[in-house]
Amino acid sequence: MSEDGLENGHWIDYHENGKIAAEGDYVNGKESGKWSYYDENGNLEEEEVFE
Repeated sequence: MSEDGLENGHWIDYHENGKIAAEGDYVNGKESGKWSYYDENGNLEEEEVFE
């Protein structure tokens, strides 16, 4: 997190079962680059690219 409270860097969010739910990077509090989203079984559901 930056000094102004905005997220920066690699981010991983998890489902309650411990599997990854989403993964990507933040720059100045906004999604940046490729983000991947997974279902509760760990299967890739969607990929999205942010500027």
